[in-house]
Amino acid sequence: MASEIPGQSGQFADPPEAGPLAILGYGITGRALGKFLERRNVPYCAYDSDPRLAPLGVRSHFSPSGDELVLHSPGMINCDWLRAARDCGCTCLGELDYAQRFYRNRTVALTGTNGKTSTAHMLVHVLRRLGQPCLPTGNLGVPLIGAVEQLAAAPDTWNVCEVSSFQANDLCHFSPDILLWTNFSDNHRDIHGSLAAYWFAKWNLLKRCRGIAFVGEGLLPWTKKFNCPLPANVRVVAAELADDVPRRGALAPAHQRANYAIVRELLSAEGFSVREADRAMADFRTPPHRLAICRTIGAVDIWNDSKATTAAAAAAALAHVAEDGRPCLWIACGRSKGEDLENFRPLLARAAEVLAFGEIAAPLAEKFGKKVQILGEKEQLFPSIGDFIRRRRGRPAAVLFSPGCASFDAFSDYGDRGNWFVAGMELLPGK
Repeated sequence: MASEIPGQSGQFADPPEAGPLAILGYGITGRALGKFLERRNVPYCAYDSDPRLAPLGVRSHFSPSGDELVLHSPGMINCDWLRAARDCGCTCLGELDYAQRFYRNRTVALTGTNGKTSTAHMLVHVLRRLGQPCLPTGNLGVPLIGAVEQLAAAPDTWNVCEVSSFQANDLCHFSPDILLWTNFSDNHRDIHGSLAAYWFAKWNLLKRCRGIAFVGEGLLPWTKKFNCPLPANVRVVAAELADDVPRRGALAPAHQRANYAIVRELLSAEGFSVREADRAMADFRTPPHRLAICRTIGAVDIWNDSKATTAAAAAAALAHVAEDGRPCLWIACGRSKGEDLENFRPLLARAAEVLAFGEIAAPLAEKFGKKVQILGEKEQLFPSIGDFIRRRRGRPAAVLFSPGCASFDAFSDYGDRGNWFVAGMELLPGK
């Protein structure tokens, strides 16, 4: 049966699948892969260890035969099933590699430890305002495989694809035309095993960039640490370029101006008007649960930054919230992603008070002592915040919910965590 997707030659391509086809992981990405195959009448079997998926026909045990094409979700990079498939000689492809076969649109990939989603949203917002059609994919929008028909039907549309380290880890086909790499800091040791492995997962995406790669200046110390000289196609965006970014709205925090400075460099290189881009950014709003005031009680601003899942992200938020010298109550919570606790020391030094709950609370208190007040249950957070506000007695201060860790110990995701916090703040008395 002929494919509905244009192939390399511009004609319709025959399905490249031969033999059995397996999908490992049946979350958002796995389901998008399944729907794509169903639209092409390609049979497959889906596998996931979650028993709740059994009614959908998803199998909980996988034994590779050696002749399978195995497609896997990003979260499966350390899965025993994937290792077994490779050891058995199966062809194994991540979703981005598989999707690369079915579209030819200009692709801008974005990655980074912190801020990549906000940066991608900035780029999409400005491109659309400047008249350039674009489609957000990857971690930013729908999985790329779920967008290939739409992209192929509109060849002038840019594919703006947010790429995580899990996706970049073993790429062998996905090759973006342009790359934006915002920054790098300690993260995901729990998945990659080491900081070096996490770095080289990101570096793999840089190696696969066919055109210009724009990287933040903060990457330079890491290239030296890991002995990775920058290729000739890399353009380093100097930190001082952020000083020229208008400081307003969503670009008030310094880390967001640094992210937009990278977007600016890309737009300038592609011939777009930077002045018009700046105008377009005037009404840009960051996605939910990125550093924003959710309530003000008296002279105390309360900030929700639930998306912050690393110490570096929380530190950037605290630097903005407390830049005028006002005392800040910093709230940490969640599950560590293997990060070195020493990375939290600057936060402890700058915050006036620290509350912590969840799995990270005890390790932080053991590391940094009595300044970390452990909450036995998450519901104790709200009266503790009320006590902090009362002690301020009308003086300027801030409350910062910027957890610095993953949410999965007590919440379904960072959005669930952020909504819980905002709802609790709405119930606090005071004006």
